[in-house]
Formats: sequence, C-alpha cells, structure tokens
Amino acid sequence: MKFFRLYALPWLCILLLGISYGVGMLYFYDSSKYQKIFKTISLGFGIFDEKKAEYKEIEQDKVESTPSRYLVLANILNVRSEPNVDSKIIKRLYKGESILINQIEKSWGSLVDKDLNTLGYVFLNPTNAIRMDFKSSAQTYFVNINTLNIRKNPSINSSVIKKIYFGQVVWLLEDLGNGWGRIELDGLHGYVSLQWLKKME
Repeated sequence: MKFFRLYALPWLCILLLGISYGVGMLYFYDSSKYQKIFKTISLGFGIFDEKKAEYKEIEQDKVESTPSRYLVLANILNVRSEPNVDSKIIKRLYKGESILINQIEKSWGSLVDKDLNTLGYVFLNPTNAIRMDFKSSAQTYFVNINTLNIRKNPSINSSVIKKIYFGQVVWLLEDLGNGWGRIELDGLHGYVSLQWLKKME
C-alpha cells in the first residue's frame, strides 16, 4: 500500500490529467469528432439512447430556427444577396427599423418575412443591430441632444455615471412622471431627463 501511495498513485494522477487534457483539446479543436467518440463509448456502456438523442437534436434545430426580432441601430444597414461583403446589395434598412432574423452564422443573419421567406442577409454586430427580446419597440428612444448625462438618481445634482450622445438608442424602463425616466443601455441602468429623448417610430 505504501508503495502504491508513493509511486503508483502520482503516475495514475498524471495519467488522468493527461487524458482530461487530451479530451479537452479534442473538444476544443474538433467538437464533432468528440461527440462521435463520446457517442460510441456511451453506446458501448448502454448509457446513450440514440433515438432520444436524435429527437433532441431535431428539437434543438427547431429552437435555433425560431426567428428573433432585431432593432436596426446603424444609420444604413445593407441587405445582401449572400452572407458576405462581396455579394450584391439588394436592399437598405434604416435606423429604428424592426427586422426578423431567422438564423445566424458567422455574424451573418438571415433576414426573413413573417412567412419565414429569406429576403437576404445582414451583418449583425453590436453597432448594426441588437436583439429586442422581450422589450417593446414602444420603449425604444434615441438621444435627441449632442450630449446627455445618465445619472445615478433622478436629479441634476446626482452623480453622472455615463455620457451618451446624439442618435444613441436606449430603453425607457420607467417614466417617473416628473420629467425623469429610468433607462437601460447595454446593461447599465440610470436616469435621464426625458425632454432629451425622442421616441422611435
């Protein structure tokens, strides 16, 4: 037992660490091969139900194909015939428009209509468009002054936590009824004077 603790156990730990490292690298560089190996081993031990897994994969595909609504932030957003910058521009979208995106691959979103017919492709980055999720377009405003202070509390005497600029889009979470509103911008919450916000049509 003493021999095992002194000599065999350290080598066993090193072996397990090596296997863990190898599995991690395989998953990182080639996840499809990792899944195949895992599936083969699991089938051998009887802990993998192929039919259930197949159903889950189909179900996951359905989830991924559900369209999401995005809000255009860029002044002009090009819609292209193919998901690359060299393809033809077939349409232009403008700031404040609401669009449906069905699938995203390598930052290119498939623009669709209400019947899920593909209309073209747009490049989705944080400055071009944002996902609207559960936020209503009625809560979407843009800054209508050169510089606007976001404050910690609804008072001109409160500390400024961020400055925002003309044209930036914010979410109005609450109208306090006294000329101030609570807003959200990129996860940051604060208060602004509502006279300097304009509702997006």
